[in-house]
Amino acid sequence: MSESKSGSVFAAGKAKWLLKNAEKLSEDERALLLAIIALEKDTGRELTPEEQKAIDELSAKTGDFRPDDIIDAVNQMVTAETTRHPVDEWPSAIHKIVKRKKQE
Repeated sequence: MSESKSGSVFAAGKAKWLLKNAEKLSEDERALLLAIIALEKDTGRELTPEEQKAIDELSAKTGDFRPDDIIDAVNQMVTAETTRHPVDEWPSAIHKIVKRKKQE
């Protein structure tokens, strides 16, 4: 990953915030954060010692979380066959709104 942390889960100061406030996050929020960080690590991002400490504490408070569970769920959502057919035309109400906006 690039040296810039602007695209990272850890913006400046977030590791410190997480160390102090991890218990304020819900179980689902902690699990999602851990999954995102696992993805960042898998793509080559190296955590600072402070970030690693925050993640270790977050993991301890999350219980039996497995990042693979979220990764599997996302993969299934992306690869699942759709049961609905795409709509070929916009509903008539949309046509009316667009026509009205053009007249304004």
